[in-house]
Amino acid sequence: MNIQQYIHSLTDEEFEQLCTEYLTLHYKNKNITIHGTRLKKDGGKDIVGTAQDVPYEIWAECKRHNRALGLEKISKNVILVISKGINELIYFSTSDITRNAVKHVSIVAAKHNFSVTFIYGNRLYQELSILPRFQYGFEKSNEIIKNDLRISRFFSVFEDTEKYTEESELVLQRDNIFYIDIYLTNLYSATVSDVTCTLPKMADIIFHVPEIHNCFNMLQGSNRVIQIRAEVLSSYTVKHIPALTLKYKCNGHTYSQKVPGGYIDPTKLIYYPLVGENVQNFLSSKILPLLKGNGFSPIYMLNITGKSGTGKTRLLSEIINSAKSYNFQTLYCDAKKQNGFEILREFFMCLSGVTLWHWKYQLHIR
Repeated sequence: MNIQQYIHSLTDEEFEQLCTEYLTLHYKNKNITIHGTRLKKDGGKDIVGTAQDVPYEIWAECKRHNRALGLEKISKNVILVISKGINELIYFSTSDITRNAVKHVSIVAAKHNFSVTFIYGNRLYQELSILPRFQYGFEKSNEIIKNDLRISRFFSVFEDTEKYTEESELVLQRDNIFYIDIYLTNLYSATVSDVTCTLPKMADIIFHVPEIHNCFNMLQGSNRVIQIRAEVLSSYTVKHIPALTLKYKCNGHTYSQKVPGGYIDPTKLIYYPLVGENVQNFLSSKILPLLKGNGFSPIYMLNITGKSGTGKTRLLSEIINSAKSYNFQTLYCDAKKQNGFEILREFFMCLSGVTLWHWKYQLHIR
């Protein structure tokens, strides 16, 4: 029997016990106690790890599903981790986890300063194969290269989706903004530190990397997604993006890896620049001073009204693009489509960074 067949034959409780054994072995030299929670009200976690001498806690979830897990299946745990101040969140899954879920949770983890690890697919079978019970009589799964930082790069015209182009060329048609998503997995047996992505300098493309994706650390086995926002300034020719450079340190050594670039084709782009003296004056005198830090509030609310067809949506799009370039989170609500608690729901998701798929309204008046 191979390890994959064995794991799929287990009950939920047996799979949880298997993952508990793995974490116990994984953290045995780190002064962390691991225990399962199946016989208790787990409060959103299946396995808990606590440090004996410092305030440090690990939560792990064990998922057994036939279909790939999306964000709607794992977002609840993220909210609890944020609220409880947990240091590490680990997912074990017998099925795949969608790229969008990995990306979304990884970015939220970076914003809220906790580590996240996704162990599924071939990696699940390979990681669990180190357990004593699998040393004899089991076929080992395909080897995963250790002592490496695994890197995958994707282009997309969408910020919050996994609809990536499978080609090396991305065609822009509706907007001059696109995204480069870089998926990282730390397969070293130690922490990877000072991870930095160096971008090529281009005259007709502006790249923007949020501060959370600059000079960060990755715990052993953890995952991270760097999302780079790019703005095309000229649509006359196809653009070639040279390779990006990823630098990091591990075990006292400094490493440098090239991340493949690609081609961006904006020649079919239907994009009209925002023109008009009044509009430009509004952006330069009212909006940009706030974004550059001349204001006194970390939160700004704009209420833009006007007749249909006057360019409100186009103006808002320009404001949002400018705000993101200055590391501002943005929330756009259309009063015709959203009102009441729906706006509060969107506001809470913007603050936390977590998508709430199942939302229950509860109003407290004091």
